[in-house]
Amino acid sequence: MKIPPGVGNGSQVRLPGAGNAGRRGGPPGDFVLTVEVEEHAVFRREGDDLHCVVSVGMVEAAMGGHVDIPTPEGTVTIEVPAGTQTGQRFRLRKRGLPRPGDGGRGDLWVEARVVIPAATDDRARALLRELATVLPRS
Repeated sequence: MKIPPGVGNGSQVRLPGAGNAGRRGGPPGDFVLTVEVEEHAVFRREGDDLHCVVSVGMVEAAMGGHVDIPTPEGTVTIEVPAGTQTGQRFRLRKRGLPRPGDGGRGDLWVEARVVIPAATDDRARALLRELATVLPRS
């Protein structure tokens, strides 16, 4: 049985003539499958849109840079702007799920999660203290 791409929970796929035999020698009925979609480890689905969270390094978030983003078709690289904050969202148009019937696609929404490394040695702590004197507080 071929399941069309993009179907969601509760969608039904019908196979005409593949059901039980008809009464009194009538033709067989249809086989109807109700789809139940499992949760994905990376993506959360809302309709045809997908949502995911990606880690952005402190330096890339502060200065801007490139971040690899998982998509259903493979990894793509996007440019995040300088000053990116945790929770900031980016929209990748037509990178979501296919819409059954019309050939369109949903979007992929990417939420940035800025990762702050631990300053575990004296040099790292000194550099962060120096950086704190130069940057404005937000």
